Amino acid sequence: MAANLEAPRFKRVLDPSDNPELSSLYQDIVASGFGKDVPANWFTSQGERPDLLSANWTFAQQLLIQGQVVVQVLLYFATGRRKF
Repeated sequence: MAANLEAPRFKRVLDPSDNPELSSLYQDIVASGFGKDVPANWFTSQGERPDLLSANWTFAQQLLIQGQVVVQVLLYFATGRRKF
């Protein structure tokens, strides 16, 4: 019997009104241009886990908006610890 190799999916959260932390993140994301009324799907699919969304949003801001790469990421690639 074959193993199920599908990754579990997060349910998109389109209405963050019951979660102040998520609502604040969504406002910041939309204000940065990643959506009109709600953030793009990539962000709303992480709405069930505001902790993950916050970390990914910080990374996206630094990389896509500010053009900076976190030092730990640079060190990761420079030390050859990556496995592809």
